[in-house]
Amino acid sequence: MIVPSLEIVRHHLRIVGASDERVHRGSPPHSLAGIHAILDPTDALLEELAVSREGIATAPYGFDSGLRTLHPHSVLRHPAGRAVVAGPDGPAWLRVPVRQGELVLVGTALGEDLARFRQGDPAAAHNRPDEPMWGFPWERPNYLYAAQLEGEDPQARPADAWLLTLADELGGQREPLLPGDAPGAIVVTGDDDAAYLESYAKQLTLLDGVPITYFLHPDTRHTRETLAGLPAGTELALHPDALADTDRYRELLAEQAAWFESFTGARPRLVRNHGYLNDGWWGHMPAWIAEGIEASANIPGVDGTVVNGSLLPARIAFDGTLTEHWSILTAFGDGLVLAMGESDAGAADRLRAAADRMRSDRMPGVIVLNLHPENTAQTTALHGAAVELVREGFHPWTLGACIDWFHNRDSRGTDPTMTD
Repeated sequence: MIVPSLEIVRHHLRIVGASDERVHRGSPPHSLAGIHAILDPTDALLEELAVSREGIATAPYGFDSGLRTLHPHSVLRHPAGRAVVAGPDGPAWLRVPVRQGELVLVGTALGEDLARFRQGDPAAAHNRPDEPMWGFPWERPNYLYAAQLEGEDPQARPADAWLLTLADELGGQREPLLPGDAPGAIVVTGDDDAAYLESYAKQLTLLDGVPITYFLHPDTRHTRETLAGLPAGTELALHPDALADTDRYRELLAEQAAWFESFTGARPRLVRNHGYLNDGWWGHMPAWIAEGIEASANIPGVDGTVVNGSLLPARIAFDGTLTEHWSILTAFGDGLVLAMGESDAGAADRLRAAADRMRSDRMPGVIVLNLHPENTAQTTALHGAAVELVREGFHPWTLGACIDWFHNRDSRGTDPTMTD
């Protein structure tokens, strides 16, 4: 188990604006009213409730409504129980009546599934790929997710689907997931990569006031004066470059973070590695934590593939704890055009289709795009589609403002006395 399951499930409930107080592990509290969820119910509780349990070791395993688990689970049966989540073998989540309320017995490894979908398989890091991805030789994180994506809908959001299933089952009032109850949010980012300043100007014109987060490369052509001339609301973040010496990432990150602070006057809060450089299973986490980096957008979807099963940010589970570092998928990038050969118009259509699906599923989320300033001429339609979605009601955010929104609601619900 990467992190205590109760902690990670409660965290996810908070970020979608739901109460986390009615989720417990093992058994319910002595005083119970209303609907409560029980993760990993104990044998004693099941015996008391006259619920039978059968173990199912097959994983991955698909349930009704497109839900699936990556871990063994239990089938739970009770004569008066109502199936909440069920598959061919029977109910995995079962709602049973008890005195003064009801219990939702969760027979899947929900916390472990959320962490695995979002962060990939730790075991995959022991078998790193030899073949380059998208024509580049360095390691990217996508292989950590490859097995759990195989044969699945690339735009599915299993982590978000599990979470919202639980929130819906618990009921109660829930805050809108996004500001203004928007159907989705757009976060436009751009990797600097030493782009010419004329390209910056063209990109900002195309964005027509939609905010952007620029990840500055240490070789940026910007000066302090030109940074000051960027539109109000433009956010600056760090684009660490260790491609020439990947083993020195921690040292280089420290040097480049110091450069960023000297150059911009602020410590970097956010990172995306140059080339989406990766090191095994979240191997850069200690360096990010040491430098006080609050969030990363270092998982590439590029063509809209929801690699990590979620279009929402969440904190990373690492070394047995739920850290304060947030991660979010970069769902689309101009690499769809430049590296994968899609047309600009086709890339724009894919972005619109992802937004349409979000609206039809009624499952709001955050679409992060990576649009390099230097590639603007080849991606005018893709830029235009992002602006169009904002005009249609998608909430425009910088990456930092997005993380702040979810961090604030997570903090409001945190109980420092909580134990698993």
